[in-house]
Amino acid sequence: MLEDGARQVRAAPGPDAWTQALFTLESIARAAREVGDWDLAGWAARQMVEHDPNYGGAHYALALAAQHGGDRLAASREAAAAAKFWSTADPDLAELKTIKSLQ
Repeated sequence: MLEDGARQVRAAPGPDAWTQALFTLESIARAAREVGDWDLAGWAARQMVEHDPNYGGAHYALALAAQHGGDRLAASREAAAAAKFWSTADPDLAELKTIKSLQ
């Protein structure tokens, strides 16, 4: 049901809908991680990257999913991508601390 909803949100036209789709996908990924549904978390992360490959949060979500799946190389690669896209973010951003541990 969440996957169908995400597909519908991604298909909506316009810049506001595009932004809303990205944050909806991020919410799905976060909620999936919180309940331990790592398959859904990985799927939502891949959808985020497909939707916006330049969004650090998408690569962060992929890094977490890869780490959970035991793929250290992918976790490190995605953490590095997230760090690149968040290079000007507030240094106190909690996610930056997490991705440093994955690189």
